[in-house]
Amino acid sequence: MNRNAPANVASAATSLPQERTLRNTRAMPWLIRACIVLATVALAGTALGGDTMVAASVKTDGTFEGFENGRILFRNAKGRLLRQQNGLVSKLVLESPRSVWITLKGTRKTQDKAICKGFEKSKFIFEESGKIATTPADRIVKIELCMDDLSDDQAGRSITVEEIDTDALIAGLVGQPPTPVQSAAIKKYKEARQNYDRFTRETSELKDGLNGAAGSKRVAILDQLRTKKHEELGILDALGKAEDMLTSAFPSLTQ
Repeated sequence: MNRNAPANVASAATSLPQERTLRNTRAMPWLIRACIVLATVALAGTALGGDTMVAASVKTDGTFEGFENGRILFRNAKGRLLRQQNGLVSKLVLESPRSVWITLKGTRKTQDKAICKGFEKSKFIFEESGKIATTPADRIVKIELCMDDLSDDQAGRSITVEEIDTDALIAGLVGQPPTPVQSAAIKKYKEARQNYDRFTRETSELKDGLNGAAGSKRVAILDQLRTKKHEELGILDALGKAEDMLTSAFPSLTQ
């Protein structure tokens, strides 16, 4: 389904016996997005932390955020975005189905809309037009969660990321000054954290505004919250990268 057209996704059997796989059929500019890549925190139908990923026999609870470059993106309960190679993932269980956009290999300017129901045995499981479809992960370029299908409740959800005490890290150096690498990592982390805290405050204010709001005023606030979800991904990714940089500079964080 084209994002600007009615649903009409053609599908046909492939070499997989008795399995129906998705086929992209409508073209659209790659950079025009009604959904962002892997929008955060249960954007299309699950409670925060309600999904489960099993990788290398390790079970992780959190939120499925999509798929890109052969990796399943999954945010754990602490807010860290994991990029797990799909070959290591034995199963992905979603608390509830997710509305997504799918881009298959060889059709980078074409996307289909479907309902993602999970992942197992190297295949994503989709529902399209009431029928179950399975697609091997190696045929997929990207899966994006659809922002447009956020319910009012989901639009107001956000994730809380635990703050790292940088003062304690410096104190742990026992009188030694931080190295240039450590200083740069702390600076980067503080900047990313400030942006995250600003975003959190603004989102909280919007949520507070929902109390008692009705009619067009409520609709306007919910639209703003949906817009915030677009911003949230970049904020969280920047914070995650800054945390990775800090962890590399201060190995004690992983102990």
